[in-house]
Amino acid sequence: MRTSFSIACLLSLWLMGPAGQIIASAQDDGRRGNTSSLPSGQRPIYFTFGFHWDSPLRREREGPVRGSVAIRQMTDLLERQGIRAHYGFVGAVAQQLAEDFPETVAKMRKLKIAVGYHGGAGHNPRGPHRQQPDIRGLSPDDAIRALWTFETRALYPDDHPQAGQPMPNVPGGWLAIQMALGVTPLQTDAAGRGALFEALGAGYPMSTDESSDALPLPGLHEIHIYGDSGRFVVPPTYYGWHVGEFAPVTVDILEWFRILAENLPRDRAYGSRSMSHANMDPNVVERLVTFMKSRGDFCITAPDPEGWQWKPESSPLGRYRKRYAVKSLEEVMALPPPLDVLRPRFNQEVTELGWRGRPPAPGGPKSEGWKAAGGTPSRIPQHASLSRGDILLAADDVLSHWPHYTHDGDFGGPPGLVELDEKRSISLADAFQAFVRAIDEWRAAGKLPHSVALKPMRGPTDFPTYRLDARQTLDLRQRLQGYTPREIPREALPDPRAVARQGLPPCGDFHLWIPTHTRADAADVTAAVKRVAETMTDHVPGAILLDLLCHVQQGQPDVKAEVAVNPAEFLYALAQEYRALATHGKPNDVVLVSMKVTPEQTCRLLLPQGGNRFEGFIHRGYLSPDVLDAAWTRTRRN
Repeated sequence: MRTSFSIACLLSLWLMGPAGQIIASAQDDGRRGNTSSLPSGQRPIYFTFGFHWDSPLRREREGPVRGSVAIRQMTDLLERQGIRAHYGFVGAVAQQLAEDFPETVAKMRKLKIAVGYHGGAGHNPRGPHRQQPDIRGLSPDDAIRALWTFETRALYPDDHPQAGQPMPNVPGGWLAIQMALGVTPLQTDAAGRGALFEALGAGYPMSTDESSDALPLPGLHEIHIYGDSGRFVVPPTYYGWHVGEFAPVTVDILEWFRILAENLPRDRAYGSRSMSHANMDPNVVERLVTFMKSRGDFCITAPDPEGWQWKPESSPLGRYRKRYAVKSLEEVMALPPPLDVLRPRFNQEVTELGWRGRPPAPGGPKSEGWKAAGGTPSRIPQHASLSRGDILLAADDVLSHWPHYTHDGDFGGPPGLVELDEKRSISLADAFQAFVRAIDEWRAAGKLPHSVALKPMRGPTDFPTYRLDARQTLDLRQRLQGYTPREIPREALPDPRAVARQGLPPCGDFHLWIPTHTRADAADVTAAVKRVAETMTDHVPGAILLDLLCHVQQGQPDVKAEVAVNPAEFLYALAQEYRALATHGKPNDVVLVSMKVTPEQTCRLLLPQGGNRFEGFIHRGYLSPDVLDAAWTRTRRN
């Protein structure tokens, strides 16, 4: 395996957006799930409950706000179940919680809840959201002062005559969390990294354990957790198509984990994390906890397993006292920013700080050329044939490198090539054809072949790509408010049929930048394999029709419908199906995830200018046939 779940990887995956992952084991206190019964050589799937407490509500009457009630309920549930979780706060929500339920704050300390910093989504505990300042046009020193003020002082809300100005003697942002909760956030959420936060006490050591090499599974957002239970509903259309034409049903979360647990190679550890907001139903959490505790191969986890974050030496006052010789956290509000310390690193961080309050996250879209991912293309197979064991190694490698999406609609792609071992690798095209030919022979003969002969195979040169020449604009003012789509003129919108044939759509709720997680029955996968085997000649097909359970309309039974999946999405279905046949002797259902077709393809959420969110679509960027071919036929790294 070429990817380990290092600490750097943990942090970067959280920074990639609400769906990113971080896995670290909880304290081994016997309450997180019994993995002692795992067969020799099998490793667990680590799972973290992640919550974003990022929406402070206006206090319109006496009594606690709804967000505080939700945090109290979830913290009580965690205590009852004997598990930990990760809480990503904004300052105003932490202040509201401390005012409403100080006993819950004390319970968080007792449970050593991992606390991160969401940042930017809300700022003032009494009024509407106040976002981070727009520092465009400011000198570096003035920009630093504005950001420092934002992270240490509460700002007047947008409906106040002094909107955006600091309120006297009221902490805000990062400092508000430190004062309300008595803890400095971990660098494990959407914000909290960079020179500014280090000057505010970030960057102390985090504890780790045996889960540090876990391989990240696709992130789980609210729609993946709730599925189609009614809490989230599909929009009436998917960019020009009626629901039911290509709107796959979200797989039930327990089925998602059951299928993965059966189909993944289990000699390696995996990590998964859910992300939800204050509307997370405690019953859903209870259901997941019960499921995982009933099995012997799941481990419910959280970052910083030993709770070093809550140690006295990590306390906010202790760190400020050491650096600035202050006697109280209240004195920090009056401190000027340490310009001499912050100025040297400001220029390298300023661009993304101006938009999101954090340094750029790794893993974003690259150029469309195959060289961006590294590798040497070759349509001539490196091996005349692959043995049954080699094909299983290929399946294991594919299933060890799942895609990961970002907040901007980049769905993530397949690995650049498939490694059989430390010395041998094959192209995506060769892995695809090996899976197809082997599974189709099982369908026809009832058993897998001992080997599969490989033919010269081009990449998916007929992938339904299209040019989108219209200029894509991003309103930085709206970006400061958490708005992520880019916009194009309405007259430049592409044919919906071309969009639909590029692969699985986004999820069926208002978060259209989130990939679909759906399931396919084993029989439908086998039928699709038969069609591909009969028509595949010299290239991987650019679109594969697969029967999936789809929505018709709200309140009506779901029906099977043909949906176009792209070859990267189908590659993961093939790897799961081949592995089920090779290890269990029978086919199994598979899960599929919306993906782009190559690692380097651009992929983002677009909207027509002035349009509503349900008019959005995922644009998988234009790739020429030569680039598609090269990306799928590389056999070794440069």
